[in-house]
Amino acid sequence: MAQHKNRWLWLVFIWLLGLIGLPAASLADDPRGIEVTLGKQQVVFPNGYRGLQYFPDVQMSLLNTKPVTFLVVATDSTFLMQGRTLEAAVPIKKVLAPGDKTSFDNGYAGISSTYFDKGKNELLGFYHAEDHVGMPKPAFNPDLKGSYWTVALAISKDNGQSFVRTGAIISCSITKDKATRDYQGVGAPCVGTDPTNTYLYAYYTDLTRRKDRFSGSIALARSRISDGGRPGTWFKYHRGEFSEKGLGGEESPVVEPPLRLPSDIVDPHVTWIPAWKKYVMFCTVNAYSDFEKKKAEQGGIFYCSSDDGIKWTEPKRLIVAHAVPFLDREYVAHPCLHVEKVESDKATGWLFYCYSPRWGTAAPRQPHHLARRAVTLTNRP
Repeated sequence: MAQHKNRWLWLVFIWLLGLIGLPAASLADDPRGIEVTLGKQQVVFPNGYRGLQYFPDVQMSLLNTKPVTFLVVATDSTFLMQGRTLEAAVPIKKVLAPGDKTSFDNGYAGISSTYFDKGKNELLGFYHAEDHVGMPKPAFNPDLKGSYWTVALAISKDNGQSFVRTGAIISCSITKDKATRDYQGVGAPCVGTDPTNTYLYAYYTDLTRRKDRFSGSIALARSRISDGGRPGTWFKYHRGEFSEKGLGGEESPVVEPPLRLPSDIVDPHVTWIPAWKKYVMFCTVNAYSDFEKKKAEQGGIFYCSSDDGIKWTEPKRLIVAHAVPFLDREYVAHPCLHVEKVESDKATGWLFYCYSPRWGTAAPRQPHHLARRAVTLTNRP
């Protein structure tokens, strides 16, 4: 018991050190921002639906509405789904799978965001890549694999029927050979555009785990739309400027863990609402105290908003849950907003996420699967 207590105190100490590390983008001045309310949970697809398990394992990416076409990541690969309605959608084919053992994506290749480049007539698939070779298993869950993360790009010229890799576009400033954690790197990208429609904005999870900034945070990189998202064109936001190279450069967080809550904030999903001229972000928070107790009290799904995509309001908790999978515990993660209707002060749609009532690989435990809630966003300008 004393060892557990000491470990918890050590995590808090490291988190406090992080508060005096590299500066982040300042919080937006608006103390109110956007308010969010949810309906009851609905399971969209159960565990094992059409052979899929562990899904969505990153955020889903909608490609079309007629018919409903989207990408979903299950286990370690990306699948194309299609149907007359969302509920009727079925997996059509696997479109991206892990690479060979020498590649940076040898353990996982999950497209979490897309952007259609009209100029080049191609679909850009931004994916979360994992290298599993030589990485230690996480101590908190023996069913998982340790991994070193990278953000990469794959391109489709046939509307998502197939993708061709182009390489890594955003990588960690600490290389794999110097990694000290079972999970380390940068990943889970969500890509949109800046308010001027000049740049692609890539929000991503930063698990660099620097000594002076241990907490996981959400970072930002950009690339000119005219550059097609290619490797070498991305620059990370650092100390108030997009000055660090996407490959190997350092970053400053744009969204940090909520104040007074030692935690990691990860898995950003960002939506631009043109009528409001606002960005809305849904993400997850892994509270260190929840991790230590294996009891969900502080973490879960959070949200925040921004006018410029850089300065964000303080994240607010929406759903209390474990946002990392513990055996035999309820698990909720990878939130994804789909807006269907927007008015001057209200927007409605769905919040999708992965869910398991009792996470695990074998019955009576369940791998995570797709759930949703009706969502209402109220704009408080």
